[in-house]
Amino acid sequence: MAWIGFCFILCSMSCNKEKLRQPFLPPLPMDTIHSKLTILWQKPLTADTIECGGHAHFIWNDNVLFSTSFTAPNVNVEMRNGATGYLQWRFNNFSKVVSDFTPSQSLINVRHTTIMNSWGHVYCVDNQTGHQLWSSTVPDPGGGEPSIHGIGDYIYACHFSGGKPATISESLVRSHYLSGHWDTLITFQPRQGGMYLNIAPPTFWINPGGDTILIIRNSISLQPSINGQSQTADLFAFNLRTRQLEWQLDDFDTRGVSPEGQPLISGNRLFFCGYKTLHCIDLINGNTLWSKYFEGGIEPSVVEHQNMVIVQSSWIGMWGLDKNTGNTVWHNEDTDGSASVLQYYDGIVYFTSTGYARLYAIDCSNGKTIWGENSPNRPNPKTSHASFGWQGVVIDPQRKVLYTTDKYYAMCIKLPE
Repeated sequence: MAWIGFCFILCSMSCNKEKLRQPFLPPLPMDTIHSKLTILWQKPLTADTIECGGHAHFIWNDNVLFSTSFTAPNVNVEMRNGATGYLQWRFNNFSKVVSDFTPSQSLINVRHTTIMNSWGHVYCVDNQTGHQLWSSTVPDPGGGEPSIHGIGDYIYACHFSGGKPATISESLVRSHYLSGHWDTLITFQPRQGGMYLNIAPPTFWINPGGDTILIIRNSISLQPSINGQSQTADLFAFNLRTRQLEWQLDDFDTRGVSPEGQPLISGNRLFFCGYKTLHCIDLINGNTLWSKYFEGGIEPSVVEHQNMVIVQSSWIGMWGLDKNTGNTVWHNEDTDGSASVLQYYDGIVYFTSTGYARLYAIDCSNGKTIWGENSPNRPNPKTSHASFGWQGVVIDPQRKVLYTTDKYYAMCIKLPE
């Protein structure tokens, strides 16, 4: 009988060997009881839980996609189970050293694929398996801007000829998400006077006639010391059916760099963040309806709540503005700049900051702070650099949770009630 019992124990251990192989996870720190954040799970970004960059990107089939270690040469793209955090697959089979990978601009989800862009080297990975479906590279001499954007079944990017920053020309191109073959839509030449091109992938608008209009930005247009002006920005409305420009707006932001974040379109209006100015533009004719200047500068993303648009300062503070006039409805003096892309859900805007390294949740109706929390892992000596700075946020509206990282862990956090 003793021998039979011993065999039974051995058999049980064998059946559970996969479970035993799961990495040991320490319990959540006791300091979580002092935090407003309810951590449902957290998984190490690296096997030895060393400090590492991380970014949450999108939800797909109850899974969540993260990128980690996004500095050359070790970018990892990981699909994790949204309910448990367990790793589904990891992709890092890049054909070249990945440099200047910008998580919020260089990785997108189109249908059942993940598209990644690194200066003209584009990779398409199947979301179910993590297997590469195709890759493409802009031939020399030339390259591609680091940003990429998805509209419907197509991905949009910008290719250039010559070298940066003084490119010979820049083209807006697109490809079906399953092909990787690029169709050139429009090519821009540098203006006279030494201005440098820097075309950003478009957002889109359906005009009253039913045509798809691509809104294209020459978002960082440099000209060396001409009349004392060093930076400006242009805007173009391109009809995808006719392949013609409907209108263009030159030098509409002359105070400085216009960031590359995607603008907000609401009805027939475009809300676009320049370096220090929010512009409201009539998409019918390209006329500026109003502009609002912010001395400290503003972050590139804008969200909409009822009759307001909401912007975050590059320094300190968040504003809720009347959509029709730009007048201030409320101002939160606490929120910190160098923010991630603002995420809106159910009347609350979520984002992370860099200066204070906090995760924020702001009530859009009145601007009140619901969360302004540091990572609960920060008091732990092993993870003392835990920070929400530069870490992206993604919302799962079904589970009522958000995903982010804190330089050590990928995390699932319950949304506020």
